[in-house]
Amino acid sequence: MATNTPPMSHLCICVCTRERPTMLGRFIDSYLQLNLPEGLSISLEVVENNTHREMEALVTNAGTESRPVHYHHQAKLGIPCARNTSIQAAIDRNASHIAFVDDDERFAPDWLVNIWHYLNSQADETVVHGAVYSVLPQSAPQYYLDFFQRQIEATGSELDFCRTNNVILPLSILTRNKLWFDESQPLAGGTDSKLFRAVHALGISIKSCAEAVVYEDVPDERVTLRWLSHRNFRIGMTMGEQAAQVSNRYTHFLRQSGKSLVYLLKYLIRTLLMQRREKRIRYWFKACKSAGSGLGSLGCRVDAYKKIQGH
Repeated sequence: MATNTPPMSHLCICVCTRERPTMLGRFIDSYLQLNLPEGLSISLEVVENNTHREMEALVTNAGTESRPVHYHHQAKLGIPCARNTSIQAAIDRNASHIAFVDDDERFAPDWLVNIWHYLNSQADETVVHGAVYSVLPQSAPQYYLDFFQRQIEATGSELDFCRTNNVILPLSILTRNKLWFDESQPLAGGTDSKLFRAVHALGISIKSCAEAVVYEDVPDERVTLRWLSHRNFRIGMTMGEQAAQVSNRYTHFLRQSGKSLVYLLKYLIRTLLMQRREKRIRYWFKACKSAGSGLGSLGCRVDAYKKIQGH
């Protein structure tokens, strides 16, 4: 077990952004207010994933001596391309650790202290995923929060995979195993969970730390039935792609298609019975996810990140 933090540890906190200057500005402000643990230096590596350099001035003027901010540009559109650029940035800075977060999030001030302390209480090669709390626009119906809020796992929970919305790990896990985000379908989703499933398959532990909190600001454009339907469909496609690697894809397709029809029927029945909207649309979202899972197992993909929401 690791008991002492190496005195020269350096953490690169990596974030990818595109056409969301207001959200990025809030994110950087929260970074500048982070409490710093002893024995750790940090830097923020911002990768703008755009054909033009629109955020460079915002980023390069933001840092301080103890909390520097560095700008990088990746012109090839696609989140995995930008994330790989951030990995290379961490390698170039000789970082010992790397963290990934999203540009629509904000750190709690004690995020770094909590996640760093927990990481160093674990085995030397451990991935730690923190908690993400969704924050809806004031105009949004409150029941929509249930459709955005991810499950918060108890501290110490073992995970099969995680995402890049709040995670820290030794950089050596990626470099030694030559792990990069899959750029074969750069605008599709799910490449982060795919990478961390590969990490877990190597026998590396992924653990949860509920005290390492970030807040996700949900844009108005996403608080709609249409966007949530697409989101559940995309999540299902990623699940289906992964299921096809361990089971018969055609059997999975038929099973998920059947489940989708059952959920759709339940949704229609509850609509006819005039059940409250927040209860019946759960079945609609389940139908979307099952349909996506079935099609995903057959290799169908969608460009989930072609259009940007937020500001």
